[in-house]
Amino acid sequence: MASMKALGDDYEQRACDWLAASGWRLLKRNYRCKAGEIDIIALDGQTLVFVEVRARQRGRYASAAASVDKRKQHRLLRTGEHFLQRHPQWRQNPCR
Repeated sequence: MASMKALGDDYEQRACDWLAASGWRLLKRNYRCKAGEIDIIALDGQTLVFVEVRARQRGRYASAAASVDKRKQHRLLRTGEHFLQRHPQWRQNPCR
């Protein structure tokens, strides 16, 4: 059985492939800072999108989105803010 890291890497690559095929411009993968990590940062048109990729094998949560709890949401927000501080060229873009 594949390791969780290998499984996560595979799902991240699938997500990148799908986003690129959908016309998104991929900017960064696995952006890290003290606050946390964002799996993918991409442009959907002019909107800067912070993407969390979730691969699950067990049904603990109703959906992958439900598995991103308040603590993880806070870490993603702080990491996104860090990215914008370090990359001022994207500050004027709408974000999600």
